[in-house]
Amino acid sequence: MKLFYTNTSPYSRKVRICTIEFNIDKQIELEFCNPFDSPDKVFEFNPLGKIPILIDEKSIVVDSNLICEYLAQKTNTASFHLNNINDKTLSLYAEEITNTALKIVLEKRRESKYCSNDFIEGQKTKIINTLEFLNKNIFSQDFNFLNLNLAVALSYLNFRLPEIFWAEKFRNLEAWYEDFTKRDSFKRTRPDIVI
Repeated sequence: MKLFYTNTSPYSRKVRICTIEFNIDKQIELEFCNPFDSPDKVFEFNPLGKIPILIDEKSIVVDSNLICEYLAQKTNTASFHLNNINDKTLSLYAEEITNTALKIVLEKRRESKYCSNDFIEGQKTKIINTLEFLNKNIFSQDFNFLNLNLAVALSYLNFRLPEIFWAEKFRNLEAWYEDFTKRDSFKRTRPDIVI
């Protein structure tokens, strides 16, 4: 199997974490591929021009959620899947934190005359509101889709939007995050590490 990824992409990181947790990381060839620098290579396998992309023999799997599901099925890791609609909803909220944070990151990269502070602040409000909601819940330390999405989202905030200071405001999430991210899979996939 081959995985096209970048070290700073939270979506790529989700997949890489899964490969380690499912004990198949040694079976996967990692190929660094920045879609902004090498768009042709990305478009060759994904018409949406996005990474991560997993190639497994004749199958091409795109989208981090689909890839994680695919790998969980391939390894018969049933415990990773969410069966409860409430957990699926919380997982969606967690993933939207990542999606919203990325919108802010991309907005900040625009020329200053085109960058909208109102847009950025509006997106930050969505993140804070979602964190406040999630902070009222109790999360296990199990490795499943919900906890993966939540941990990656919080890690991405630390990496790209430290000014949100989420850990100081939401102590329940902070305590959970500190324990959950002690996993080797999180240590080995930090965004500042380039393989």
